[in-house]
Amino acid sequence: MKDKSAKVENPSLKISWRGGLYAAVASLVANMSYRALYISLTGYHPGDFLSLVAVMGVSVAAGLLAMTVYSFFAWYGPNYRIRFLVWGIGFVLLSLTGPLASTLPDGSPVPDGFAALAIPMHLCTGAICIGLMLRFGHKQTGSTVLI
Repeated sequence: MKDKSAKVENPSLKISWRGGLYAAVASLVANMSYRALYISLTGYHPGDFLSLVAVMGVSVAAGLLAMTVYSFFAWYGPNYRIRFLVWGIGFVLLSLTGPLASTLPDGSPVPDGFAALAIPMHLCTGAICIGLMLRFGHKQTGSTVLI
């Protein structure tokens, strides 16, 4: 049973690094695995726009962004975990505008299969970053902490 009396201290950037690192690595593994699986099942080749390097960079950047925002909210007052959760969900929803757009950033039309490749990656990375930052981004004393 979860103990609601467990105390959570506001994290320092040093402590938040743990959650950010876990989120970056987990996002990287999940996105690379999904990309490889999708390509092998469909034969779709995403081209340079979703190259291995691009997916790796964005996956790691998502974990670092989550760490930075989590730390920022923690430094500026109480209820930082709830604020981070709301911000994270909003950011994930906003990030879906990219894969759902009709053109790529360079102005070329979106290739068939692009949304099916990119949307699960966005949702998975968002869920991983939010979940792991909430779980590992703080120093906890006592037993499991509820949001």
